[in-house]
Amino acid sequence: MCVEREQGEEGVCRVLVVDDDNVQLELVGYLLKRQGIVARCCPSGDAALQLVECEKYAAVLTDYQMPAMNGIEFIRALRLRCPALPVALVSAQLTDDVQREALAAGAVGAYRKPTTLAELLTLIGGMVGDGSPVTVH
Repeated sequence: MCVEREQGEEGVCRVLVVDDDNVQLELVGYLLKRQGIVARCCPSGDAALQLVECEKYAAVLTDYQMPAMNGIEFIRALRLRCPALPVALVSAQLTDDVQREALAAGAVGAYRKPTTLAELLTLIGGMVGDGSPVTVH
């Protein structure tokens, strides 16, 4: 199932957001949904890997520091299942080493939290379609 390159039914973009911080998940999910993006929020890498087996997404955003499976481990596992699905690491714990590891694991980019809504929309726009930011409503 994995990749939904086009923006899905009726122009809707589906993004999987992975973070163990429920406040971050709810906030990012809410902000993206207000922009017309279908944001599926997932609290762990393991649960996210199960979702990509049965649902299609245009892009994935993942945190780095999570219990059981960190963001780099998640990206590696995701690459094995869905090699074409764009994934970006978004973390408050971003260092040069973490950024290099994320890119080596197959991420399209690694970005520091906190991010603004405009930055998130630009990031998602860069992962889907022609690279233009997803339009802010």
